[in-house]
Amino acid sequence: LTHSLVEMANTERVKTMRAAVRDSLGNVVMQSAVAVPTPAKGQVLIRVRAAAYNQIDHKYGPFGGRVPGQDVAGVVEACGPEVLCFTEGDEVFGFAAKGDGSLAEFALADAGKITRKPAKMTFEEAAAMPVSYLTGYQALLTAGGFKKGNAVLVIGASGGCGMAG
Repeated sequence: LTHSLVEMANTERVKTMRAAVRDSLGNVVMQSAVAVPTPAKGQVLIRVRAAAYNQIDHKYGPFGGRVPGQDVAGVVEACGPEVLCFTEGDEVFGFAAKGDGSLAEFALADAGKITRKPAKMTFEEAAAMPVSYLTGYQALLTAGGFKKGNAVLVIGASGGCGMAG
């Protein structure tokens, strides 16, 4: 899409959205008239269908950006300049852009930090994957050096990290 097409798409869509926003003390509160972000070069705008709030989102506090939340699953609403791998209507999941988090009706994401959602996966399942699942997966494969055929007992595997075990 050319930049002018993105601008045209932005004028034809909703201008404001509901979002969970951090106040000046870092508390998360709901607001109903937050501006819908515009995708920049290499970004996509996602209409959020499901999102997850993780411990790391809480830990960031006021330093995590105005709209919290990293895990996002939804439908591509618009693509910024130089995004060729996604089109409007694609079902995707991954990481929302920092500061323009996933706890909103729309979220921005860098095109390289999202992927297409498998058809058999629900939006809720997809939103639970990025931070928690990848943390467990990396711990097992990267730090733990586990390979196919190894066995491991994961204590407290009921959380998101345990899904990878």
